Amino acid sequence: MAKNEKPLDRFHDFVDFLNAGDLSGLVELYSSGALHVREDGSLAVGRDEIKTVMDQFIGMQPNLQSEIVRTVEIEPDLVMVIDRWHMVAKGPDGAEIQMEGSGMHLLHCKEGRWEFAATGLSNFGIDR
Repeated sequence: MAKNEKPLDRFHDFVDFLNAGDLSGLVELYSSGALHVREDGSLAVGRDEIKTVMDQFIGMQPNLQSEIVRTVEIEPDLVMVIDRWHMVAKGPDGAEIQMEGSGMHLLHCKEGRWEFAATGLSNFGIDR
């Protein structure tokens, strides 16, 4: 970890690891008790369940592009990042699919390391 690590460093790592298909790298970005909100609203709780979700994304061979819309410092060690994203991937039949939406991500700094506490890649009402 770099001494001057910033929460957005972890956010950019997420995009890089997903696009590279690096499952272990993705999972390590999350705190042990993190939450991921699936598109249907259900929760993946903890690294094991998040690993399953991320493995499904990686299986789609994604190319994720993300633009940060807003960051909000809730506390010095808690930051919310809102982004707009676009992903080109392979569907179950191997055909190219495109998805887009927005995401909300909470990052928490614990012992000098920023980790995802909660994420959701859905549409949270950010206008396109």
